[in-house]
Amino acid sequence: MATYSAFGWYITNFVNHLKPAPEDLDPVFSILGWTIPVSTLPWLIWSSAITGTLLLAATLTSPLANMRALIARSSQSETRAFISMLMAAVGLVFVLTWIHITAHVLVIVAAAILARLDIDQGADLTKLQDFLILGGVSVTGLGMGWIGCQLF
Repeated sequence: MATYSAFGWYITNFVNHLKPAPEDLDPVFSILGWTIPVSTLPWLIWSSAITGTLLLAATLTSPLANMRALIARSSQSETRAFISMLMAAVGLVFVLTWIHITAHVLVIVAAAILARLDIDQGADLTKLQDFLILGGVSVTGLGMGWIGCQLF
């Protein structure tokens, strides 16, 4: 939970620095050709963080057989394997280009994996219960980081 709290603090700090100057009426933020008004950017950032956190929890609680089937399906033909390798290369370029963001993401993934292992060790829970516990703790940690950054 401490890792997600730190992540929530980091996001809140980033969002607080995006506040427009008083003389700007409606500033916009432009990335990859998209223009987003700064007033809606905090909601977009927070919804992306919460959605990513819940997707990570869902990925870690899904059975391993589903992951194997997905990987096997992508390598059934040479064309699919080529496209998969091409997408992996593009993904690696993004990872290396934005290494400062990738390091934060890897810490969060490692914390989620450790939490998942702890959940598996403790009790005999269903996959839905695992997801609810992992997702609840993760989102609660994000909320605690937001509250901590707002208070201090």
